[in-house]
Formats: sequence, structure tokens, C-alpha cells
Amino acid sequence: MDAGAGALLQCDGYLVRNYDHPEVLRRDRRIGDYSLNVANRLAADYFKNQFGLERVTASYDLNFQQPRSVAGRPRRRNGSR
Repeated sequence: MDAGAGALLQCDGYLVRNYDHPEVLRRDRRIGDYSLNVANRLAADYFKNQFGLERVTASYDLNFQQPRSVAGRPRRRNGSR
């Protein structure tokens, strides 16, 4: 049985910083870093479903309200988030 890199290095998981990491670390716990530039729900779902990431970090260049769209939180009735 081939153990993942996490078992070999005795770590809990990895922060995925680019498109090459998910494949190399496919057997380990992975969380998407801000450098993946996840700026909306579509991108968040893509990385989580396509690469099996446990979760993703919103891009650092979002304003105060925009991370809610990455998290998929619905709008309030008055139209605000």
C-alpha cells in the first residue's frame, strides 16, 4: 500500500498553492490557499469538486463583502449580504 506524503512526513495535510499540488498530493488532506485566486462560488466549487480539496481560502484581493459569495451565503431580503 502506497502511503501519501502526509503519512511519510507525519503532517495533518497540505496547503495547495498552485494547480500542480492537488495531483501530487492526491492521497493527503488538502486545503486551497489564497494564491488559487478563488473569487466566487463557481471557482470554490470547481477546486473542491475537481481536485477534491477539503476547503478553499478566498482570494486576498476581495473586498469586505465579497468573501460571502465564495462561501455561498444567500443574500438577505433587503438585497444586502
